[in-house]
Amino acid sequence: MKEGVYFLGLIQNIRGLFFKPPESQGPQNLQAITVGNTYTRQDYDTLSSEIVFGVITQLSSNIASMPLRLYKDKNVVKSGMYGSLAYLVGYRPNKNQTAFEFIRYLEQSRNTYGNGYAHIQRDDLGRPVALQPLNASLVTLSRDEYDNLWYIYNLDGAKYVFYYRDIIHVKHHVSTSGVGISPIDVLRNTLEFERTVMHTTLEQITKSIGLTGKIVLTGTMNDKLRGTIRTMLTEIRNSDHAVVVTDPTFDYVGVDTKYFDYKALDTMSLTTQRIATAFCVPPHLAGDLSRATFSNIEAQSIDYINSTLMPIIKQYEQEFGSKLLAERDILAGFEFQFDEMELLRGDSNSRSKYYEIMLRIGAMTPNEIRIAEGMGNIEGGDERLISLNYVPYSTLELQQDVLLKTLETPVVDNTAQPQNDDDSEDDEESEDDDLKGGDDVEESM
Repeated sequence: MKEGVYFLGLIQNIRGLFFKPPESQGPQNLQAITVGNTYTRQDYDTLSSEIVFGVITQLSSNIASMPLRLYKDKNVVKSGMYGSLAYLVGYRPNKNQTAFEFIRYLEQSRNTYGNGYAHIQRDDLGRPVALQPLNASLVTLSRDEYDNLWYIYNLDGAKYVFYYRDIIHVKHHVSTSGVGISPIDVLRNTLEFERTVMHTTLEQITKSIGLTGKIVLTGTMNDKLRGTIRTMLTEIRNSDHAVVVTDPTFDYVGVDTKYFDYKALDTMSLTTQRIATAFCVPPHLAGDLSRATFSNIEAQSIDYINSTLMPIIKQYEQEFGSKLLAERDILAGFEFQFDEMELLRGDSNSRSKYYEIMLRIGAMTPNEIRIAEGMGNIEGGDERLISLNYVPYSTLELQQDVLLKTLETPVVDNTAQPQNDDDSEDDEESEDDDLKGGDDVEESM
């Protein structure tokens, strides 16, 4: 089993001797696959929506906050031949990023471009030594005449070609080509509508602020009257407390201005709901609390974990397992898993109930619970506890017989007070006297 961790990389090195990258086979053998849109600096105006920014931040932070660990037969791998791989994925994927930053970058890229990429760097023996994230906007996919999938990374005019087993690729909703669909592309019309509404609203506010009153003429306009009105308006503009003096030929009437059209809030709420739908998150996580209550937010949060986060988690686990582990490793019980309990770290009640049940059925020891909560071991804490109310079904009749025998056994009353030694001696003397008295009767007879 020790050579299993190297097996996948060695196969890739051998493959490289026989299968060349797409460029060396000629462009006629390539079937290009478009990877969404290549965003430029101007295109990032689309990402300036605070709603989209907040949703992407929420999703990426939720996924990255769960530790990704390597397990062997459901036990965490911390040392041995596979310990370096566990450390690489769980703590330091590369020299510039922590595991949290690395996973968060992949998830941000997945939600922005529809795809998140990372290159698996291997040593001469094929062992993974680093996971380097790639800019998704610079990646294209190609297939050669043998239907092998290749990733082409275009960076500063140079092309770097990687075989698919050397690229970690997490996707959003997948198209027929196997490439993820960008949620930003799906929301492009919605985001454009949102920008138009915001621009129109700002124009209305600007115009409303400039309009403070109107002039009502009671006579004929002339140069003298025009100059008087101009002077009056200048005084109003330059002073917040100007006193307006009018004459019988005109009057100044203030205008009650509405700086904001509150109907725009309905439009913004509709936009928020569409963004939440595209990213599969509940509306309150996108900032829409118009219909939120304590009970439905709790239900929506549970549904968010089961319907949104769990499929994403499963994709990461299988992608890391298929690219970093050989088939023999997977069959031997090795697998990558996220620790979903980190999502409940802020909910002490849920954690307490979970630990109580796991302790009661003997699934966890007290020390395992303490370790999960960041506390040290205690003496005797490695012993598994189990409730006497739970017995194996196969021993049910035996347990019933033992219970019946226990009920049939008479109970000895140990509460009676023992007699004193003096009392016992008096009893013996009285018995002797009785015997002597009996002998005297016989002699008299």
